[in-house]
Amino acid sequence: FLFAIFGPSTTFISFSPDTLTSDSTGCAAEGVYLTGNVAGADFEIGYAGPCNYACVTSTAGCGEPHSDCSQFSLTVDVLPDTIRLHAVEGAGNLDSGCTYNSDMMIDFTTLPVVWSSFDAQKQESVVEVSWSTVQEVNNHHFNIMRAGNDGNWERIGQIIPEGNADLGSSYKFIDENPLHGTNHYKIVQVDIDGQSSETEIVSLSFTLDLSLEWREVGPVPLLDYLDVAFVSNIVSPMSLQIFNLKGEKIIEQKLSASYGLNKITLDLMGIDKGIYFLRLKGSQGTINKKILKI
Repeated sequence: FLFAIFGPSTTFISFSPDTLTSDSTGCAAEGVYLTGNVAGADFEIGYAGPCNYACVTSTAGCGEPHSDCSQFSLTVDVLPDTIRLHAVEGAGNLDSGCTYNSDMMIDFTTLPVVWSSFDAQKQESVVEVSWSTVQEVNNHHFNIMRAGNDGNWERIGQIIPEGNADLGSSYKFIDENPLHGTNHYKIVQVDIDGQSSETEIVSLSFTLDLSLEWREVGPVPLLDYLDVAFVSNIVSPMSLQIFNLKGEKIIEQKLSASYGLNKITLDLMGIDKGIYFLRLKGSQGTINKKILKI
C-alpha cells in the first residue's frame, strides 16, 4: 500500500521505527528518501510528482489479507491538505491492480481544529491543564471539562482564542479546585457554527486535606447574632447547627461550602441566654465549638 501526502512543500522530520536509514541512491534529483526494512516490508519516503509519499511493499496480492501488522509514525513540518491511502500492485505501480479508495482519506482543510497535544499535571495544590493545536480555523472557544468518578462532566473554565492560527497555538488553564480522588479532564472545542470536537481524556489522582477549621466565631460573648468563618478544602454541602445543653437542636442552616474561606451570619434573636454548642458537619467530618449568649 502507499499513502500520499498532498499539500504545501513538506519536510520530513522523523519516521518511526527509527531503524530506517537515509539513502538517496537511485532517487530523483529533487527527492530525499528514507529507506529501510521492518517486519519484512520495504519502505520508501520521498517526493513523487505533486505529493510526498511513503510506500510499503510486500508479497500480499490485491485484496488478500496480510499476515503481519505494524504501526508507523511520520512527522512533517507543515500540515498537509490531505492524506490519501492507496493500495498498489507491483513495484509502486499505481496504474494496475489496486486503486485509490476515496473513503481512505483524511481532509485536514475541513477540520476547524487539528489537535497536537493535551496533558494535565499536578502542581502542588492545583492542576495545570495544557493543550496545543496544529491548526485552527473558525474556532470560537475551548471549554475545559472535568469529571470525577461519577462521570458527570462539568465546565470549569473557558478560553477564547485570538483568532485563526494556521500554525496552531498553545494554551494553559489552572484548575484551582481539583476534586479529591480521580479527576478526568478533556477539552471541547466549539466552532463558530456550533459544531465541536474534543480531545482524548486525561486522568490523574489528587489527594486533598479534608479537614475543616474554624477561623472566626463571634462576637464573644454572643448577642443577637453570630458571625462564623471556617475553612474548607473541598466544595461540599454542609450543615451548621446549634444545640442546647440538653442536646436539642434549636437552629440548623444548610449551606454550600466553597473551597477556602467561608463566612456566614446566624440570627440568634429567638434563643435564650445561656451556653450552647455550635456544630459544623460536612462530608469530610464534623467540628464543634462551645458558645455563650448573654
